[in-house]
Amino acid sequence: DLTGLPAQLGLIARLISGGLKSKVFMVSMGGFDTHVQQQDATDVTKGLHPGLLSQLSNGISKFMSDALQQGFSKRVAGLTVSEFGRRPYENGSRGTDHGAAGVQFVFGDGNNIRSSRYGNAPNLKDVDKNGDVVYQTDYRRLYADILMNWFNADEEDMRAILKLNANDTIAPLNVFVKHATDV
Repeated sequence: DLTGLPAQLGLIARLISGGLKSKVFMVSMGGFDTHVQQQDATDVTKGLHPGLLSQLSNGISKFMSDALQQGFSKRVAGLTVSEFGRRPYENGSRGTDHGAAGVQFVFGDGNNIRSSRYGNAPNLKDVDKNGDVVYQTDYRRLYADILMNWFNADEEDMRAILKLNANDTIAPLNVFVKHATDV
């Protein structure tokens, strides 16, 4: 019995397979706002955070398996988004507090996504004055990429959607392969 994120993604797979033509679907997964007991004291593969990452991984894996089996994998791509990052150090309660930089995962068919890691592994000792990891990539580069290469927006529309100022320079990250307009 699948619950939570895997169930939500399973429903989306059925909707797509059934012919629903929505361009964007959104699911949510709560529980990451943990400040205590993120990992088990004796087994780092157990605890709140590893369990949440396992649920995320299982949901994405099941969705992509459904997409391949049902023949729509070339028409979908996914992106994880979080409203906050985490601090790199333990807070005294086997947890971490809110931080500035975070990780985003992009997933999809190998024809849609350039599989790689963008940016370097963070230097956990290189933190800003608040103790936060310093971000390496402006998240708007990924959003510009989605808009221009997945949804085929032109630069003017991308700039308007992202509310960029005239002197803002945001180049697509190029994670997404340029997509055909009929997909």
